[in-house]
Amino acid sequence: MKKRLFVGGLAGAIGGLAMKAVVRICDRNSFGLSADTDAKTAHEIWRRMSREPLCEEHAEQIGAAMHYALAVAAGVAYAASAGRFPIVRMGRGTVFGAALWMIGDEVAVSVSRLEDPLKTPV
Repeated sequence: MKKRLFVGGLAGAIGGLAMKAVVRICDRNSFGLSADTDAKTAHEIWRRMSREPLCEEHAEQIGAAMHYALAVAAGVAYAASAGRFPIVRMGRGTVFGAALWMIGDEVAVSVSRLEDPLKTPV
């Protein structure tokens, strides 16, 4: 079980790296996937936790760390649940990935008002 969770976390980290690379090459301002969104998230969390301002450089670093932590957590969650719930493996994880993208990116970014999907060019 530990090995499966480790491999899942590693796969999540690789997926997070791949996603950032694709976004950087294809569309730097892609809705919810940009480094700007990661930094905005860091600023918002920091604002709620501290009275001190957060400089842009640190916001980008914290945002990137949160991005990769979420990617690793998603990989571990997949590894932990795939053995117990066969539906998670449907489409070799495609259903899990699509649900994660829809909830963790599109819905979360829109609901938190970090970006407006109606104002982001397609």
